Formats: sequence, structure tokens, C-alpha cells
Amino acid sequence: MKRKLFSVILALAMVIGYASPALNPASQSFAADTEKPIISNIKTIKCDVQEVIIEADVSDNVQLDTTRAFANVYYLIGDTYLQGRLDGASFTWLSNTRIRVKVKPTGCETISVKFRVYDTAGNESDTASVVLDRPSSNYYYANEGDTFSSSAFTTADISIGWNDRSYYGNCLKKNDDGTFTALAPGKSYLYFSNYKTGALLSLVVVVKCVHVWDSGKITKPAKYYSTGVKTFTCTKCGATKTSSIPKLDISKAKPAKVKLTGAKVSGKKLTVKWKRISKNTQGYQVALKDKKTGKQKTYTVKQGNKSTISKTIKKLKKGRKYAVRVRAYNVVEGHKVYGPWSKAKSGKV
Repeated sequence: MKRKLFSVILALAMVIGYASPALNPASQSFAADTEKPIISNIKTIKCDVQEVIIEADVSDNVQLDTTRAFANVYYLIGDTYLQGRLDGASFTWLSNTRIRVKVKPTGCETISVKFRVYDTAGNESDTASVVLDRPSSNYYYANEGDTFSSSAFTTADISIGWNDRSYYGNCLKKNDDGTFTALAPGKSYLYFSNYKTGALLSLVVVVKCVHVWDSGKITKPAKYYSTGVKTFTCTKCGATKTSSIPKLDISKAKPAKVKLTGAKVSGKKLTVKWKRISKNTQGYQVALKDKKTGKQKTYTVKQGNKSTISKTIKKLKKGRKYAVRVRAYNVVEGHKVYGPWSKAKSGKV
């Protein structure tokens, strides 16, 4: 009897032990807590001066609370995030799994829109984030050291009754009298809201450096057939500017005038001689002109090492009178540059 009762108790305990995990409320609650909405497929529908519209898909693994959502806008100055200034945000559920976020930012051109959604159990999604470069139509340009009032960029008096939520950075300072002083090159973002009317003013102030240029560096040397470039760097902000360097004077690369030492006719040959030119000379051009027909023929002679250079022209026509002259040439940047012609010498065959 005791053995039978023990067997029953043992069997009952095994049934309860194996079934308990499935019946444990704590285990069920833990599984539900791990589920949360998931935002994906974020797309920018519109991004301009007036507004930014973003749409995204939301997972249907949970029951979404379509009455709740959160968004904020952060302005970016370089890599620095500034707390958002939100002029208005609206959420529209296009379907049970797709949401539209619409914001109207002011100020900086680059913004980061962050938003999240919730399910009916209060669980929130991971924050979705998208960085956008937003164009701005409101710019005011000032030179470093300038002082100006708000009348320079708006007709509104923003000294009284306006909430100043501007980012001045290191390049702009607001003075006690309500004027502004441009301190250093960069951008500042002015943003004012009127307490009573709700009117908004936003502006990007670009402070330009009053450059102090160094003496410059030749970044592209000038040549005989192309101009050069000289680059100057601002010693304050590092900006650069360039100026053109005129072409080199090609006359300085030309050879001197050739001086003939003789021109002798022998049979049907004519030999012309001249003194060698050493500077700016790579060769010579000999021109022979038939005085009867007026036709001219040229010959090329390479530079020689002797002090006197000569050229013999053969197969001349008997009874004709010829004139000969010589000029030197130089090759500069792939171009032949000729010096002046020598005086002509004549001979009859």
C-alpha cells in the first residue's frame, strides 16, 4: 500500500514539474517584454526651406499605439550637435505599419531628425535618426569686425518681446544694445520667436574673413608658351587665392643674328659659310632663292662644334643667279624659335 501511494505521488510530481515552465506567468511576461516596435526603410519625401517630411515602415510584430510618437530636431555645426528647436511636428499614420513625420525646422542647414514610436504596452522602439542637408534662403553676409543691427536683415525689432534661441558660436557676439559684432570667420544661426504673435525669424549669418595674404608661393612656374600660377594663403583663416604669372619673354630664348663669312659658287654648287652661334641655338636654316623665278628652298643644318659652319647646295641650274641667307633656331617647349635672317649673299652659276 505504501509503495503504491509513493508511486502515485512521484508520478504526480513529475507531471507538475514538467508542466510548470509552460504555466509560469513570469516566463510569459519576460517574452512579451522583449518585443518592441522596429522602424525601418526610412525615406526622405521632402526637404526644403519650409519643411521636412520623412516616412518609415514600422513592424507589425506588436500592437502599435498610433496615438503616441516622439520626434526632435538637432542642428549640426560641423560635428557638434545642438539641442533641437522644434517649430512644430506632426505624425500621420498612413497605415497600421507606416508613419509620416513632418517637421518645420529653422536655423542651420544641416539637421538631424530623431523619432520613435510606441506599442500599446508602452514599449518604445529604438530611436530612428536621419541627417539631412537642408537648403536655406535666408543668409546675411558680414565681414570680420563688422557691427550691425537687426535692421540689416529684418524689419522687426527683436530687442523687446522676442525669445532669442540663437547659436552664436565663436564668430558672432550679441551686444548689450542689441547689435551684433562679427568676431571671426564662420557661421552663426539666429533664431527668434515673438512671445505674443508667435512670429519666427531665422537667419544664417556668414562671417567672412578680412584676409591678410602672405607673399605667395609659385605653384606653377610660367613658361614661354603658358602662364604660371602664384598661390597666396591667408595667414588668419587659411583661405587661398591665385594670380596669373605672365609667360616668359620668348625673345630671350631666340638665337642671335647669323653672320655669313662667305658664299662661293663652283660649277653647279654653292657653298655658304657662317660663324657658329653657341647661345640659344640648336641648328640653322639656310634659304636659297632663285632670283629669276623668285622661288625659295630651305635646308636644315644641325649645330656643329666648329667655329665656322658651312652648307653646300648642289644641282643648281647653269646661268641662274641665286641669293642665300641663314638664320639660327632654338627649340623651346617643343616649338622652333628662329632668330633674324643674316644678310643675303648672291652668286651666279
